[in-house]
Amino acid sequence: MNKKSKVLNIIGKIYGGIFVIIYLMSAIFTWFINGWSEMISIYFNPFNVANIILVVIVLLPAIILFYLGNYFEEKENSEIKNNK
Repeated sequence: MNKKSKVLNIIGKIYGGIFVIIYLMSAIFTWFINGWSEMISIYFNPFNVANIILVVIVLLPAIILFYLGNYFEEKENSEIKNNK
């Protein structure tokens, strides 16, 4: 694994981890303030399309970083195999 792919994967993991922590903290705070049913209807309702779209948009940089890290790693591995 080269340095570039390792850095991209680490940054993607950090970004994704921070997003998960903030998302769960906001869900817990909503639960404490508005109650259980309000928290479920806002954060975990599969029919809340706006929330799903927003989650995908916010997680998109982490997904792209993971993809680029894996792409560079596979590219390096294929170059090593071709040189042998």
